[in-house]
Amino acid sequence: MNVWVSLLMCGFSLCWGSIVFMRYFVLTPMAGEHPVMLCIGLCLAPLLAMHPLLPLYKKAGYWMNHICNTIFVFIFFLSSLTVLRDLIWLGLDWFIPSFPSIFTNINNVNALTFFIACIMISWALYQGSRVPNVKEVFIESNKILQEKTLAVLTDLHITRNTLDKKIKKIVARTNKTNPLAVLLVGDTIDDKTERIQNKIGLLKQLKASKGVFAVSGNHEFYIGYKKCIRQFLDLGFHVLDHKGRSLDDDLYIGGVADWQSWKKLGKKIDLVRTFKRATKNQFKVLLSHTPGEFKKKPFELQISGHTHGGQIWPFHLFSSYTNHRYLAGLYNMMDKAKIYVSRGTGHWGPQVRLFAPAEITLIHLTPKKQEAIDF
Repeated sequence: MNVWVSLLMCGFSLCWGSIVFMRYFVLTPMAGEHPVMLCIGLCLAPLLAMHPLLPLYKKAGYWMNHICNTIFVFIFFLSSLTVLRDLIWLGLDWFIPSFPSIFTNINNVNALTFFIACIMISWALYQGSRVPNVKEVFIESNKILQEKTLAVLTDLHITRNTLDKKIKKIVARTNKTNPLAVLLVGDTIDDKTERIQNKIGLLKQLKASKGVFAVSGNHEFYIGYKKCIRQFLDLGFHVLDHKGRSLDDDLYIGGVADWQSWKKLGKKIDLVRTFKRATKNQFKVLLSHTPGEFKKKPFELQISGHTHGGQIWPFHLFSSYTNHRYLAGLYNMMDKAKIYVSRGTGHWGPQVRLFAPAEITLIHLTPKKQEAIDF
């Protein structure tokens, strides 16, 4: 059944792309079917990602999924550029009567817009498919006695369409940083665990002196919370949902399950419980997949993901708005705490990223430098 659904979705996507293509080079720039087809494409894209082929056609399924999603994103870029272009041109025509009409050089304008969309999708494909670079972040604190490094991987979104070689390269690049601990901050698993056992198993090669620590994200709840937690435990990872652990005399790591998903179940986040075993002098780090402002902050640093940095411009505007204005990078929170939001190590849906590169984050916790006193 999945085979036929995939073929049907592929056909829809190709037909949609063909219609928009014909609209672009045959019909006028303001053709009415343009926004209609864009809406159809927006509806079809998630379906394309959720109906891969059967294991017998695993390789074909990956490429079909990848091609269909790429077509969708390309048409989205082309459509967005066209709408923006037409609005600007109409505005200029309205305020400057002598400004040449868009129909004067329509072929050249169409060709230029199409060329820009090609550049955008090419760059987005490159950014989405490459192994993420290591991004280093330095945080000082009086509580840190000796420098420590934490490797952060968020939003891997491992599915049956995730390439094994990419996971292996991410693991190898992370291991090269020689971290004190590896932190998996949610949305690691994004498919039925029984179908991606081998792929998830590749994460067992992650190496850190204190081990690998994980918390759940919203996609672990979608897939099946208990199954995902069991998968982490089977790999030998330390699951920190609503609990914590001392990594050293001056460092304590605590975690919570995705608070939005937890809240939907009618449960409350108890950070006092999470950090009840931490000492006053320890630097406390909270792992929380979704960024959020907790009323009480018994920690100095919160590490989150979820936003993907927007993943595809201009979705960063929506992502920032729905996540307390935390999009990507290091922010100051209330109560003197800080939050670092990763753009994520993988991708969700189409294997593309535009102006939001994936990252393997290496957080350096360093002692605060003492100011010199002149006599």
